[in-house]
Amino acid sequence: MFASVWDRLPSNVTPMRSLADSAYVGEKCLAAARQHGATPLHAIKKNARNYERPRTLYQKLVIFARHWPNRFTLLYAKRAHAATVFSMISTLLKHRLRCRSKRGRKK
Repeated sequence: MFASVWDRLPSNVTPMRSLADSAYVGEKCLAAARQHGATPLHAIKKNARNYERPRTLYQKLVIFARHWPNRFTLLYAKRAHAATVFSMISTLLKHRLRCRSKRGRKK
């Protein structure tokens, strides 16, 4: 599912970062973001182990989050900003945002 979203991106869009919650920390999700040129900055799980020599993309993400928590928090906070914007738009447009027909969306 996550990889199919990346595959549907237009060719003129070059993503910089992938900001997602901890549900998308699987290797397939992180690899899909990397494959399209984005740096995955997904939330790490609370019980994540810190490896001395990381082998997987998730372990590398944990190392970054643990060694540079201020940088990680600053970059991951942009996800909250985007969620706030979407929330404001849906509050302003209310039911009109959910119209399925072309006529309803146009109105």
